[in-house]
Amino acid sequence: MNRIKHHHIEESNQMTGRQQQVAVLIMSGMTNKQIAQQLFISENTVKYHCKQLFSTYGVNTRTELACILMRSGMLSGAL
Repeated sequence: MNRIKHHHIEESNQMTGRQQQVAVLIMSGMTNKQIAQQLFISENTVKYHCKQLFSTYGVNTRTELACILMRSGMLSGAL
């Protein structure tokens, strides 16, 4: 986790509203299926948003993404 790059955190300002919603639900521990049901979108759409978030933040797992977002405080008000 020490490999976090600061420019990835700054890119979070470019996160879409839907990506923010997905990120918050990932951080709450929901599965892709649960997120899809909550947001009334398909599981494939959730997977797409996850892939985009992983790419933006340079991570490979939901846990890494959640850690970066918590450390950055970017979504702290949304939880």
